[in-house]
Amino acid sequence: MASIRKQEAGTWRVQVRRKGRSVSENFIRYEDAKRWAVDAERQIDRGETPTVSRVGKLKTFGELIDLHISDMKEVGKAPGRSKSATLKMLKHELGDLNMVEVDRERIVKFGRALAKEGAGPVTLSMDIGAIKLVIQHAAAVHEGRFDADLGGGAFKQRVARAGGGKSGGLRTLIAFRVDASCFFVYGFAKNDMANVTKKALEALQDYATLLLSYDEHARAQSVAQGELVELEVDGD
Repeated sequence: MASIRKQEAGTWRVQVRRKGRSVSENFIRYEDAKRWAVDAERQIDRGETPTVSRVGKLKTFGELIDLHISDMKEVGKAPGRSKSATLKMLKHELGDLNMVEVDRERIVKFGRALAKEGAGPVTLSMDIGAIKLVIQHAAAVHEGRFDADLGGGAFKQRVARAGGGKSGGLRTLIAFRVDASCFFVYGFAKNDMANVTKKALEALQDYATLLLSYDEHARAQSVAQGELVELEVDGD
């Protein structure tokens, strides 16, 4: 059984008690807390250890930016000069804020302040887009959804074999964006292919970009033509 309670700091604390085990985590958003609770219960039922959220241990938006940069470096995609400058500016302006304080109202206020300083529409779009990217990346990779962000909307997720754990199980490649559908692209056993080659990664990123560009009509047309297969989970 899972319980979710809002803390004084504004974060959401989840506690899962199941089959004699008790685990808990903290999340910025209620939706992520609820999702983690469901995943944790399923993992316990399979005899696995629930995924730990690194984001739950962070306190400020600056720490979240540092985590994002670290993740990008780990997959060989360190931020370039322009993005590094943007992230440095965001850390200076918003880094000391508690993560729950970086809400829509605060971002609008930040954007208006930049506009008063002379920032144009393109610059504003890039800066606010960077904030969204950092938050979405953290939610996708560190709050129990995916194991690695491969860039371009492509992610890798480990899947346990029946009766086994994730470490020696299967690997799935997925196209995902928060405001779009989630597409399963490819699956393979770890002993068949340890890592994705550079050429395959580039093809995966291009394909992910294409899939995530589909609107509702394009998805429906692809399903009707047999190019995509739509799956429903728990009626969704």
